[in-house]
Amino acid sequence: MEINSSKLSEHLKATLSLSDDAEWIDTADDEGLPMTDVMITEYATQHDLPLFISIDGSVSKEDIDTVSISIVASDIKDNDINLEWQHRPVKILLIRSWRLPRHWGTGSTCINMAETLGIIIGEYTIPSDMP
Repeated sequence: MEINSSKLSEHLKATLSLSDDAEWIDTADDEGLPMTDVMITEYATQHDLPLFISIDGSVSKEDIDTVSISIVASDIKDNDINLEWQHRPVKILLIRSWRLPRHWGTGSTCINMAETLGIIIGEYTIPSDMP
């Protein structure tokens, strides 16, 4: 069981973690192409603020549990004098959603399972060298 848990943990980290591989920077630009992992991390931490990840679970009308995580960055402008940025919406840099199956293992899924899964996805998304 311990080996399976370790392998699952390694798989999740390899799949979900934002990469710090700088060679991908040249593949994206401001013309509608997706941001690279490096760009997301740099943009999110450019003002010496921690990486903010929001997590929310929900249940659809069809009773399907879903979890979404978002990496967001504060909208701080160069001409901000005080705390004006706190009254502006954040910029969404990355969204990951997972729709849970109706049954998992021997039981039904629920909103609590979705929220817990969101914490796990969020934790694995943060690069290991970030606080």
